[in-house]
Amino acid sequence: MESGRIFVGGLHQQVTSSTLIDYFSKYGTVVDAIIMYDNVSGRSRGFGFVTFKDPDIVKTVQKTIPHIILGKIVDCKKASPKEKNTSIKEFSNENNKVDYSFYSLQECNIIVNDENINYLNINNINGHESPNCNNRSKNTSKIFVGGLPDLTLEEFKTYFHRFGNIKDAVLITDKQSGRPRGFGFVTFEDIYAVNKVTKHYTNHYLKGKWVECKKALPKDEINLSLS
Repeated sequence: MESGRIFVGGLHQQVTSSTLIDYFSKYGTVVDAIIMYDNVSGRSRGFGFVTFKDPDIVKTVQKTIPHIILGKIVDCKKASPKEKNTSIKEFSNENNKVDYSFYSLQECNIIVNDENINYLNINNINGHESPNCNNRSKNTSKIFVGGLPDLTLEEFKTYFHRFGNIKDAVLITDKQSGRPRGFGFVTFEDIYAVNKVTKHYTNHYLKGKWVECKKALPKDEINLSLS
């Protein structure tokens, strides 16, 4: 059965579940809306999910752009969890007892098996915590950047160069369509630049859109609990 759920990224920190319901109800009946919060700080992670009663509404939402909520253009994509690759089946408020810590549930499902991505920022899934995960994150020189607007690699690198010398930068695109997935990675020459970036977590805007920047961890050091 087709899912009526969408991923909404690049949200303003003051957006709540009620805000999402109020905004997306004009397209059709909303049966569920959730904002994802950091389980340590309690701050919004800048993304959430909205579920429509009618799955066909998802296509309407995708065609109707831009979507502006509280003065910010947000990114709306169809949420398609790969159930065969992850034990996380639902993302509703009622079942939100799964222990996870990553940028985007949708993005995690897409990239967790992507051979071209060497770094993810996944601490745990379903309560299976990666050993010494927090200690490793302190020494990484790579960051994950999510909720990106449409921009070039040069624009991407130019913004982060102010924090330190960049060793590598990449914008992730869909293998089939070539379209940007809305996130990327930046590797600095030292870890001090990463600390500068994460210190200003709420202040990163690219082309007027807030983007989420977090430390990334090597994929081969992450113990994913997948089914």
